[in-house]
Amino acid sequence: MPSTVYKGCTGSDVVLCQERLNAHGYTCGVDGIFGNQTEATVIAFQTAEGLAADGIVGPQTWGALLAPEAPYAGAPPASDLDTLSLVLLAEIAWYVGWDYGEPSLVAQPSRLAPATVVWRPGQKTNTVCCVFLGGVVGRTFDATANWTADAWSRFMVPASDPWGMINECVEAGIAVPHTGPPQPGKRYLVQAWSNLDGDQVVPGISYGHQWIQWEPDLLVEANSATDEDADGISTDAGAVAWRHRAWADQSAKYDEIRMVELTAL
Repeated sequence: MPSTVYKGCTGSDVVLCQERLNAHGYTCGVDGIFGNQTEATVIAFQTAEGLAADGIVGPQTWGALLAPEAPYAGAPPASDLDTLSLVLLAEIAWYVGWDYGEPSLVAQPSRLAPATVVWRPGQKTNTVCCVFLGGVVGRTFDATANWTADAWSRFMVPASDPWGMINECVEAGIAVPHTGPPQPGKRYLVQAWSNLDGDQVVPGISYGHQWIQWEPDLLVEANSATDEDADGISTDAGAVAWRHRAWADQSAKYDEIRMVELTAL
């Protein structure tokens, strides 16, 4: 069992703690320094796991952190899916490096993204949640969305507009706001934050994430630390994973969540 770590600690056990937080879907920088962000992320993890939310990673918290994630689920089957779902799957496959097996659906870089964004077709793409969502949604709605001139920067979620991604999608006419839990057969974009000061990001304290909610208990995300391959083993840093996770558990990680439902193509 690793040693107990808490705010102010440094070293390899802190790195392991940060890596395992990311593996469980709690976005956290991996730098070996147990600072404000790591403490806040630990508290969010402990709260969701029903542990004492004291920010101290002792034996019980280590036990939960070191427990394996739910088995790999993979993408839903293509049969009987609507056009929007099929196109989203093709674009997600671009990142994952899958041969999706649908010749009429060919994933391509989104014109929404600037030329400085590097795309690697046919390979797993080292990415983060913002770039992943911007690429997938930008390309899926490339021909129909009324993107603004600064759409890509809004997807990258500047501190001055922490809800920029979902606001951009609503204003582009490709999504409508949704409240309450996700519904079967619907596709959502989700943004979530903890420790916002009003609607402002607080550097070093606020942390956020965004993902595609596919079903009430299925999501696809780009995580900065780990992904899951088809054999269920995490090997690559910063790639894309499909995850079965109860919405109640996912939403418990954050102080505020906003969601938009993608409109049909």
